[in-house]
Amino acid sequence: MSSNIVFVDSTTEYPYRFSAGNTKVELLAKGLIPHGNKITAINSPLIGENVVDEYTVSDYLDIECHSFQKKKTIGSIFKNFRTLYKVLKVKSKQNKDNVLIISDPQYFLIFLLEIFFAKVLKYKVVRLLHEWHSSVKNVSKKQKLGFYLLDNYFGYFCDAILPISHFLEDRSVKYKKPMMLVPILAEYPENSIDNVRPAEQYFVYCVGAQYFHVINRLLQHLNTMNQDYPTVSLVLVLYGEKKFINIIQNQIGKLGLEPKVTIKSKLPQEELYKLFRGALGLIIPLEDSIQDKARFSQKIAEYISCKRPIITNKIGEIPYYFEDKVNAVFAAPIESDDFVFSLKYLANNPEKATDIGLMGFEVGVKYFNYKTVGNNLDKFLSAIKK
Repeated sequence: MSSNIVFVDSTTEYPYRFSAGNTKVELLAKGLIPHGNKITAINSPLIGENVVDEYTVSDYLDIECHSFQKKKTIGSIFKNFRTLYKVLKVKSKQNKDNVLIISDPQYFLIFLLEIFFAKVLKYKVVRLLHEWHSSVKNVSKKQKLGFYLLDNYFGYFCDAILPISHFLEDRSVKYKKPMMLVPILAEYPENSIDNVRPAEQYFVYCVGAQYFHVINRLLQHLNTMNQDYPTVSLVLVLYGEKKFINIIQNQIGKLGLEPKVTIKSKLPQEELYKLFRGALGLIIPLEDSIQDKARFSQKIAEYISCKRPIITNKIGEIPYYFEDKVNAVFAAPIESDDFVFSLKYLANNPEKATDIGLMGFEVGVKYFNYKTVGNNLDKFLSAIKK
């Protein structure tokens, strides 16, 4: 059914920069547009964008994108939200079927304000749920209170919920609202199952440079392998502040791993995927925490779309879709010395690694293909509008 579908607080500096949230919305849009839906992505009116000098409307991949200039005063932020209301009002007059999808509002009061706009303008409200915010560490008491209210009361204001994980689905049952599990997404080219590059002797880990403790532990595992596997290396694809990247670079030097570790950042997507396709394995460690049980990393969908095996942990969503040494490799916690055995397994079994990668690709085709999810989501949204 043709609808106006507006994403608010679901993207950041879209379409100017890459992020997991931006990719998710873009792929959902690509799956919904063929069904006649009109898609709008409105970046945060509260935070604003560093990439524009004024309020900007642009078209990208048939998605109408709205970006606000970064604001610092109460008056300018008020102006942004007044603009948001006007945009929603114009959209509501174009079609009788209107859906507002909200993902990650920064504050509970902002969420309520956006709900108020939607109710006044007769939008159906859907929450795209990626995170159990209360599990986020190192936040202020004020933020903790806001996260608690958002996590425990959001569903009473929504018409439907789109959780990314079974954990979030279970936490949302109490609201008794229609739900559809919307997992990680990627593109899975048809008829390309045999197009596999021979694996080279390197592993890839994409991670924020601020996660020093995890990166450092991986470097230590690589150091352990160094004597018996002299040809195996690591490519770190880092994002984040330069100062954190410099800390990682210094640690590599301290461990004497300069010849074994390459740091890359800000790679174009095709170059990044080319790197993935040549890897022996693609690393994505998870912790046994509420945060990792609730989340489902978009990077996993991208990894397996390149037909190389993922090395991960049996945490959260992983066991719902993957089996050890069938379509993924399950590792010990990265803090454990036993994590290195998973790296060695792939280094010792390159043909098996290729088989695991191909089977992982099939998991993606079945569960994470944006076309299939988009088709199912269109039917779901049509049902809640009746």
